[in-house]
Amino acid sequence: MATRDPGTGETIAEFCVLDAADVDAAVKAANHAFKHSGWATLPPNERGVHIHRLADALEKHKPIIGQIEALDAGKILGQALGDVQNCVDTLRYFADMAMHVQRRNVLAVAGHEAWTTRNPWGACGFIFPWNFPLLLIGWGISPALAAGNTAVIKPAEDTPLSAIYLARLARETGLFPVFEAERGEVTAVTKIRHRVPVEEYLRPQKRFAHIFGSKGHPQMLERIQAQADRNIRRFGLLEDDQ
Repeated sequence: MATRDPGTGETIAEFCVLDAADVDAAVKAANHAFKHSGWATLPPNERGVHIHRLADALEKHKPIIGQIEALDAGKILGQALGDVQNCVDTLRYFADMAMHVQRRNVLAVAGHEAWTTRNPWGACGFIFPWNFPLLLIGWGISPALAAGNTAVIKPAEDTPLSAIYLARLARETGLFPVFEAERGEVTAVTKIRHRVPVEEYLRPQKRFAHIFGSKGHPQMLERIQAQADRNIRRFGLLEDDQ
């Protein structure tokens, strides 16, 4: 499938079209990674080192990613570069925040030993729109990864290129061997899924799903919510006003 320059209609690049079986494979890989890779049990400061390394790589490649984002989403270059920096800053913010969150808090209950604990959910799914591709990816995956979860990303089919580039950097920096589920080494999976009904994405193997949507499509949002209520333990929907 081709992604096109929204200004000229010219093809920028082609990418693979995946199906429901690929959705299953991605979710299973993310669940396997959560349970067996050790990512979820790393101390927050060690996870932070890996996330900061990814942020450093994004910042180093900021001129390239900014140009990709400008072409793919039809943005002016200055705004696209700002979106890349926002993603970098968000990764760093949550990596640092996670180091200061108390995982266990004692409760004062007379005659009892009581406490609350914070634990990662598991495989988290994210569906992102076309208008702020990389920026919103940062908003979604940064807190999830910092908390010890794994992630499955579904960018918009109109603007997939920055997500693909992010996956490449994640592999190169060693944060997670993306797309290597067959080797059992995945700690997070980033895959592009197209021509798949959104219900197929909300699989019961996911512990959490978050979708960035628009109030301009109420029937679709209702369908998504109904499917999520059946399959997903926690579901978030961030709506715009359009």
